[in-house]
Amino acid sequence: MSKFFYFISASWIGTYLIIRFCEMRFGHLGLISNYLTDFIALPVVFSLLLLVFISLNKQKAKNGIPILFVIVYTILWSFYFESYLPSVSEKYTADRLDVVMYTCGAGLFYMLQPRMLKNN
Repeated sequence: MSKFFYFISASWIGTYLIIRFCEMRFGHLGLISNYLTDFIALPVVFSLLLLVFISLNKQKAKNGIPILFVIVYTILWSFYFESYLPSVSEKYTADRLDVVMYTCGAGLFYMLQPRMLKNN
């Protein structure tokens, strides 16, 4: 696992936590609350999954999370948060731009993954 993995994962998680803290303290942050959290959501999830995957089986994890898994997981995540939850709870709203943010975040993770897996 590279130093870059720990740096980028900590950056994503830290950004998410800072945004949530600021929301609690100052209220809704507009576009930052609406879209930045959606953009970094899947990179955070995939980074944690990659860490678990490597911990369980280092040899099989040497190539990282496969593109098909990233695509399917992104579709399921988008469906759950932007279709299913808004249909069962008024707390959630469907927003197509959120799906774009999830997709961009997943794409960013997939592009950075080879560098995250390099050993320093």
